[in-house]
This record gives sequence, C-alpha cells and structure tokens, in this order.
Amino acid sequence: MALQERSALTCADPTTAVVAIQAYSPSWKGHLWDPLLEDIVGGNSVGSDFQIQGPLARVFPGPSNFTVPIYRLSNSALLDWAFLVSTNGAVPSASGYSVDGIVAYVYPTQICGSIPLYSVFSGSLGDHWYTTNINGRNRMIQLGYVDAGIQGYVLPLDCDCSS
Repeated sequence: MALQERSALTCADPTTAVVAIQAYSPSWKGHLWDPLLEDIVGGNSVGSDFQIQGPLARVFPGPSNFTVPIYRLSNSALLDWAFLVSTNGAVPSASGYSVDGIVAYVYPTQICGSIPLYSVFSGSLGDHWYTTNINGRNRMIQLGYVDAGIQGYVLPLDCDCSS
C-alpha cells in the first residue's frame, strides 16, 4: 500500500501512533477495542473474560495535529460498547449509552494514508463490531449486522510509521 508523504501541515506524527487491540467478551457477547491492552485484560473494562482477537489499526494515544477524540460509550442493558468521534468538540452521546471517556484520537477525514474504521451493529445481539477491512464489514452485514458507518479514519497496521 502506498502511503501519502507526511506533511507537517496536514498530518499527525505517525511515529506516535499505537496499535489498538480488539477483544470479545463471551459473557457480555460484545466487542471492545482499546490501544491499551492492559485496559482490556487488566480489569479496567467490565468483565474479566475478554478474548483478544488481534490488532485492529493504529491510532493516536493523545491529541495530535488534525485528529479528533474517539469516545467509548457503554450500554449496560445491551451489554454493548460503541465508539463515536467528536468532530465539534462536544462529547458525543447515544440513547441508552453512558460515556466512558476518550479511548484514542483518529482523523475525522481520510487523509495522510489513513483508512476507514467501519462499524456494524447487531440489534439482536446488542453488539457493535469494528474493522478496517471492507470485506469483513460486508460479511458481517450478510450475517445480519447493519452498517453503522465509518467511525473515523485510522492508520493501517502495515503503515510505515517511521517517517
């Protein structure tokens, strides 16, 4: 994959990006992602039975030029987590969900070699699932999930984050 050359005027420093990990909780029947593995397996998240599914993408752990915060929201009735960006500085909200806080920072538009972070949702399972793979997104839709849109733009796992 050819990446766009970083411009100090338009891109965050890719060397500061970290890998976000996705996990699944059988007891909650829900997916969760976080750039801090210890937040998933160390008890900072609800439940202790998370199974690591693997790396999801590269995100920025703190504020960077041209990035916006992505918040984790939780719904204890659905046993679900949702991730929403804030593009206007306001904390995002969703009916039935409580805001857990900022998880990472992402691009609000597709710039600097970033790729879409897709979300799908199953109302019957009460589960949001995230991927950067369009084929994976489409497969989940075939399995009954509905398209929940693009939640932001992240760096690919195979990015050359050294420049």
